[in-house]
Amino acid sequence: MEIKKLSSALAAYQRSSFDGRSKKEVKQAASKNTDTVEFSAMVKSPEAAKAAAKRSVDGFASPERIAALRAQVNAGTYSVSSEKIAAAIIDG
Repeated sequence: MEIKKLSSALAAYQRSSFDGRSKKEVKQAASKNTDTVEFSAMVKSPEAAKAAAKRSVDGFASPERIAALRAQVNAGTYSVSSEKIAAAIIDG
């Protein structure tokens, strides 16, 4: 089998896919259509995020409360109230 028209088919495809713009113009056009993301200082600094998380946890969970919860979990007596969870989610 002999294919003689392959080069002319490829040439036609190459001509139709070329829009006449230079690589620089194509790159500039593409950069105009891109999204940008800007991160806050909290995300840029993992140490600051860790410190903020620790402050948040320390404000709500005293060592005594954590020890009491741990004892309940270990004893198998800790129960979760779905009503309290739902109220906390809704009320914030």
